[in-house]
Amino acid sequence: MCILCNNIKTRKLKLTKSDDCVAEFLRNVDFEVKPSISCFPLSRKDKLSEVIKHGGIGKSLLAAGHVFITTNKEKHLLTFDCKPAHLQQFEDTVFLDLLDIKSEVVDVVVSNLYSKTVLIVFSNGILQVWKYSGERQVWSGVHQVHITSTKTSEVISFCVQDDHSAIYWCERNDGVYNVCKRGLPKDLEELEERSVGKLEIILSHCPEADIFQMRDYLCIVARHTRSRVHITILWRPSTDHVTVFIGGEKMRIDNYWTNHMLDFRNIILHCMSVISQMCLPCCDAVTIYDSVLEELVVVYNDGTVYIFHVEQEKVGSVAITSFHLPSDLKINKNNCFLSNGFLGISNQNYIRLYSLHIGQLLKVIQSPDRTEIDGTLRSINPVFIGGFFTQSESYVIQKCVRRDQLVACLSKSSSFQTKGLQYAQLSQKRLNGKESIKTLKELRESWDKDKIEQPRSQLTHIIEPFIKEFWRLEDLSEKEKIEDVNRNGTHKDKQEVDIEVLESEINKILSGSLNLPSSWQQSQLLILSEKYPEPVLDILSRSLNLDEESVSETEMFKWRKVLGLGETDAGNQKPFIFNHLCRLIFKLRPELLVKFVEMSQIVSEKYIGVSAFVRKRHIMQYYQKALDCLPEPNTSVKPQIAINSTSKLLLACGDKNSILRTVRYLVSHQQWKKIFRLLEEEEIAVKQRSMFIYILVTALVKNGVLTDYTDQLSSLIPNWQK
Repeated sequence: MCILCNNIKTRKLKLTKSDDCVAEFLRNVDFEVKPSISCFPLSRKDKLSEVIKHGGIGKSLLAAGHVFITTNKEKHLLTFDCKPAHLQQFEDTVFLDLLDIKSEVVDVVVSNLYSKTVLIVFSNGILQVWKYSGERQVWSGVHQVHITSTKTSEVISFCVQDDHSAIYWCERNDGVYNVCKRGLPKDLEELEERSVGKLEIILSHCPEADIFQMRDYLCIVARHTRSRVHITILWRPSTDHVTVFIGGEKMRIDNYWTNHMLDFRNIILHCMSVISQMCLPCCDAVTIYDSVLEELVVVYNDGTVYIFHVEQEKVGSVAITSFHLPSDLKINKNNCFLSNGFLGISNQNYIRLYSLHIGQLLKVIQSPDRTEIDGTLRSINPVFIGGFFTQSESYVIQKCVRRDQLVACLSKSSSFQTKGLQYAQLSQKRLNGKESIKTLKELRESWDKDKIEQPRSQLTHIIEPFIKEFWRLEDLSEKEKIEDVNRNGTHKDKQEVDIEVLESEINKILSGSLNLPSSWQQSQLLILSEKYPEPVLDILSRSLNLDEESVSETEMFKWRKVLGLGETDAGNQKPFIFNHLCRLIFKLRPELLVKFVEMSQIVSEKYIGVSAFVRKRHIMQYYQKALDCLPEPNTSVKPQIAINSTSKLLLACGDKNSILRTVRYLVSHQQWKKIFRLLEEEEIAVKQRSMFIYILVTALVKNGVLTDYTDQLSSLIPNWQK
């Protein structure tokens, strides 16, 4: 085992074989940069785009299923949830948006203590607990409490210690800093009833500090300044000592309690022999928490890195690992992210990605849109190591293993704890020769014989359904191959029969004659349209009579089915068919899209009624629903017409910024002539026109085509007489 792997073994990776070298593995790792909206179904994509283009993003956090962003100097909190496209535009959706807050947001914490729950703490001491409902796709407030010792105290930093079932924070009160604690009930329902526990001061008379969870330890880090020695304190309630790190020096202090609390002044006195040897001024440093590995990393601008971690082989022991990165890091708390041992440091032009496992630069990442990087996105989602914002888009970075290494990195001996991984390995290898196919057949025969036996362990019991599904799909694949071979000359007749069956199946779904759950019917329609997109669109067009200008009473029921009007499970499935039909039209016949949306709006208004209150809620909602579910124009067989249809929907959606959204959309697709035509035809106030011209000129310069449109620009720019 190399020195590097032996070092990492004491931390998280627990390597056991001499041939499992981390450095060798990381040479085969690559990183993909993708727009965030292409990786997960974020709701309110237009709102996110507007926030990014406006700039001024403060804190940002990518969690599993959610993106949290603060703006306006931490006084606005916006949440973007991952939802299926057919659930994104319900009128009853409750977004976790906190606007014009009186006090700044200190932190947003996703705790493992409560499922689907976030804790938001504000600098004035208010703690809010919010829960996300997966079924209804909405946020609801659970609890609000003032946690600080006095009404005038200010929260500096905050964390939830899951192992302690407690919250900790550093607060400032009359110029004095203390680290405080309150207990949390283990059940969320108890939190609603009993609130949080009584306040305890854990560390008194300390400097301004950041608080982190590190396994079952509480980690208190004095904020770094050049004129102060860097001190890190690690404490756990079950021990009779605290561990203190002065720079890279480790010290243990016993009998530390004074009046049932830690006193920072006493700790300093115990450490004076080490502190006196430290040289000042110190180098600037940033403390970053790795939520995946549960490690604390301190990175100095001279390249020195300290990693604080709990030792695997020694219960209750913490250690420090140190190494050096290049001395030109220029790191600060706003331009970096850390996840799973990968550190990203950005400047305006690129992101340098380092591995803290091997202490080396892995990759230099540039923005795909070649624009400046405005900020970083911190990730606690283990799928993504981080992300960043440009002036027009948000991107996430994902670790991937080169395809030719997927099989090799599993195991050289092909010795697995379960047969599931062996099936996966052979399934990947089967393209390389007949030997793997033969082995798979032998494994299938063995599985058929063994499946009647009781599982030998809980693990084999858990994976048994997945193995069963693997073989079912294998059988299905073989059956399809045989049918393709046998079809031959009868293929044409078979296709004609399929169309007849297809039309009958779709009409049953639209007429409501199937006595099956709504979700099943809609899933069936999705499967059919994926397999036969053009025939399905033809059938739906005829059934809904899209060629006509109005909707008859006989067709009204089918339209209501498409729009989900009158569905009983209103919080789950109702507009799914509308969304999918929008995407189908957009891809195959985008010229029909605007008409389809107009007719949908008419049907909706007829069904809902003309009450002023109701019409205010529902006005032009289907234009926005359509815009939210449409893919990129290059997925359409007629991309130019798709762009035209989308721009018409943007103009017609009734939004007060509809012209601005349309201009930005056309700019993003370089439709210069359409923008000039739009600005000439629409009645626009002088101030707004000036803003649109500025956006247009900036885009023309950026794309190097300004000189091609000087005449058109001259006609738009008002002279002194106008």
